[in-house]
Amino acid sequence: MEYHDPIQVMWREGALRCELWDIGCDGELRVYVSDVLRYREPVFTSTGVVRQAATLLTIAQAAIGWR
Repeated sequence: MEYHDPIQVMWREGALRCELWDIGCDGELRVYVSDVLRYREPVFTSTGVVRQAATLLTIAQAAIGWR
């Protein structure tokens, strides 16, 4: 599967950032610490991307121990 550039940075704080990536028909939410990918989760266009991305961002923040 071909990966493209991030389409939106959803959140950034210090070395932590979360990006929404376009991977064709759907997307992928990715969380980085510095430039190391620490967490990723698919985002499906049929489920309301923004709402799903916000939920996944909360889960991702917990998964990497953010605050």
